[in-house]
Amino acid sequence: MPLELTSEPRIKSLNVSVLLPLKSSGHFNDKWDMRLVFSSIRQAFETKSRALLPGLQVSFHEKDSECSVWYAPLQATQLYIEKHINVFFGPICPHAMNHIVPLSSHVWNIPVISAGGYPLEYDNKVEYSALTRVSFSSSQLSRAMKPFYSAFNWTKIGYVTDMDHTSLCYHTLYPHFLVNPIFNAALSLETIQEILQRASLVVRSKLS
Repeated sequence: MPLELTSEPRIKSLNVSVLLPLKSSGHFNDKWDMRLVFSSIRQAFETKSRALLPGLQVSFHEKDSECSVWYAPLQATQLYIEKHINVFFGPICPHAMNHIVPLSSHVWNIPVISAGGYPLEYDNKVEYSALTRVSFSSSQLSRAMKPFYSAFNWTKIGYVTDMDHTSLCYHTLYPHFLVNPIFNAALSLETIQEILQRASLVVRSKLS
């Protein structure tokens, strides 16, 4: 059930889901471990809800997303059906968000507040209308860097990243490829070393 925030709330209780990993999946999720984040979310609600929405009872329902493409959507669906969730905090992992955010946007009509959602596709506010991102987006980073390329007259730009489409590194650099198209291929370590050695001959010299 979506929540309408007014001075006189139509509902007397707010069911908050906190859907985060309990351990790092190997990308950047150690910063958003449930054990680190949940107490802060609870404290913020308990402090601010009394002032902004007096009389509103807030209930928290935390679940481990496991950063899983299967487990996280099942947890979210169970919470939606059994706990009548009004808002999701998390998930943050691409695997989990790819399923939960579309469901929230087009089926459940429930807001998702996430420090994830950095991949380029989440810029689409029609497809992902329920999502509010509170961290960076990779497209913003690429737009921020473009003036630097022009200011320093950088015309030959290389990016070194892995090709794991779920990684933070890949999604951060992907919009840069769109701004500055370059040849993209899976390269061996020897080839990368050769390219870097050639590049070192034409880049700006070291400061003396």
